[in-house]
Amino acid sequence: MKAVLGRVLIALLLCFGLTLPALAEPAMWRISDEDSQVWLFGSVHAFNSRVKWRTAAFNKALKAADLVYFEMPTTVSDDEYVQAMVKLGLNRKGKILSDYLSKKQKIQLAQVVVALRLNPTVVESMRPWFAAMTISGIAGEIAGGKLRPGVEDSIKREIPNRKERGFDSLETQLRVFADLSDKAQVKMLIETITGGGGQVAGEPVDLTSLWLGGDVEGLYAPAAVAFGKPGSEMFNALLTKRNKRWAGQVEKLLASDQDVMVIVGAAHFGGSSGLPALLKKRGIKVERIQ
Repeated sequence: MKAVLGRVLIALLLCFGLTLPALAEPAMWRISDEDSQVWLFGSVHAFNSRVKWRTAAFNKALKAADLVYFEMPTTVSDDEYVQAMVKLGLNRKGKILSDYLSKKQKIQLAQVVVALRLNPTVVESMRPWFAAMTISGIAGEIAGGKLRPGVEDSIKREIPNRKERGFDSLETQLRVFADLSDKAQVKMLIETITGGGGQVAGEPVDLTSLWLGGDVEGLYAPAAVAFGKPGSEMFNALLTKRNKRWAGQVEKLLASDQDVMVIVGAAHFGGSSGLPALLKKRGIKVERIQ
């Protein structure tokens, strides 16, 4: 469960086929001033197939970077995850998951619990957002097999701890979900159960191919659907608010005298609230280099 905020995107990737473009060039940007530069790279947190995605431009930037920023540090231990999940993901004061749900929704949940052979008592102890993520992860692994390491897990051993940073802490990331209203959490759960989220009209979308081909807007559209409509509580929590916060942090990094590599989920780069657009609004020249 380490790619916490990538779960929706992972679930989408598991649903679609994999067609590799002739030349893999995931999108990357560069901003700079007189004494420093910042590279921005949109990642995928996990793959359901073996993917060759590294390029000479990415390798050169990673080697040159004095610091590497992820969404959160990759050094978080399993014990820290468990403690955070217990703190933020479980119900309190005798409340159970079914208390949030309508009669119809309870039936839908029960059917999924049986189908996935989950422990009903354990599931009932969860808040809706945690139940949604758990069901999504288990269903995805059953449908697509074992997940392969994504960008972050593939490169973390190359980065000394002294060079690694995170924009958010583990708790900050989990609170993106945990601080949603009950209504938004239930919507997330039911869409996970029924498959109501993450689909766009028309033909199935090959997200991995779009990512490898550097198609930022093509990738953003289905990812945005999975996160809810722009302006919705879920969309604002997962994308808009975090992008605005990170854009401010990136601007501060540029003002330092160090070269920095920023690697965060690819969904954070598309649209008018994506990182490149927000940095341009701050008067920063953003150069697409791949």
